[in-house]
Amino acid sequence: MKAIVLEGTGGPETLVLREIPDPTPGPEDLLVAVKATALNRGDILQRLGAYPQPGPKPQFEVPGIEFAGEVLETGDRVEGWKAGDRVMGILAGGGYAERCVVHQRMAVRVPDRLGWQEAGGTPEVFITAHDALRQCSL
Repeated sequence: MKAIVLEGTGGPETLVLREIPDPTPGPEDLLVAVKATALNRGDILQRLGAYPQPGPKPQFEVPGIEFAGEVLETGDRVEGWKAGDRVMGILAGGGYAERCVVHQRMAVRVPDRLGWQEAGGTPEVFITAHDALRQCSL
């Protein structure tokens, strides 16, 4: 698949279009065909080297902390999602690719009234607030 990959830190010249392997969903993940993503402050800080992706460093560092797209496949422990569902969500990184993997807990359905561009720029703020309210049982 095609993806924008970070090759080093610095300015926009560190963002390079590459062909990389498709991501593989885990048992609680959704594999998504990305239709839209957004540029966030976190993406810029990551490119500058000031906001590393959490966890072990991936082979290919693909920025993009929010996305909207269509579910292609689900892990065997995923409930409530199926291929073809419209989804938006937040990621540790990976939204600047043709496909991404997202844990089902970090994904929500795209409302019918939202187009892909609107949905691609919504999750970072919306899901963060939504998750905080759910964690507090509000």
